[in-house]
Amino acid sequence: MKTFIKLLTGNLKALTGLCILALFLFVAVFAPVITKHAPDKGTGYPHEYPAFVVKAAKNNPDGWIAKNLATNKRTLMMSRNADHVLGTSRMGRDIWSQVVYGARTSLFVGFGAGILVCFLATFIGVSAGYFGGKVDEILTAAMNIMLVVPQLPLLFIIAAFIGQAGPPTIAVVIAITS
Repeated sequence: MKTFIKLLTGNLKALTGLCILALFLFVAVFAPVITKHAPDKGTGYPHEYPAFVVKAAKNNPDGWIAKNLATNKRTLMMSRNADHVLGTSRMGRDIWSQVVYGARTSLFVGFGAGILVCFLATFIGVSAGYFGGKVDEILTAAMNIMLVVPQLPLLFIIAAFIGQAGPPTIAVVIAITS
């Protein structure tokens, strides 16, 4: 364990990646504490400006932000409370809440696909090694074909057949095509 920590602290890129991952995990776990609005509920007017735009436009009505970002005066008046950090969507939903709660789904899909890929690759490799012969040749040929087929078009084709799917289905599709 000491060797791992020493290796991690000695590698700036690994330490940076770990910090970013820890930040995403923190945001995902403490989403209800970080945000005060529900991501799927309308909590404001449609298309409210972000808080920093409202404050800057009110502090300097002739400034760059007021002339270029806050061009719609009606929307600026509706955004008077500046309660939404990133503004609201066209349905009046808080965008910051959607981003924070979206971290949960993103992490689930990423970790789920990674774990499934590990199990799937281990199963295929052990099967090919244990049975050998024709089974090994068939599995090797199948893996070579999967390596040749471009992943993005394959994901589009699979997504078209599946239709609307949730995060578990997306993780499985990513795992199979990886």
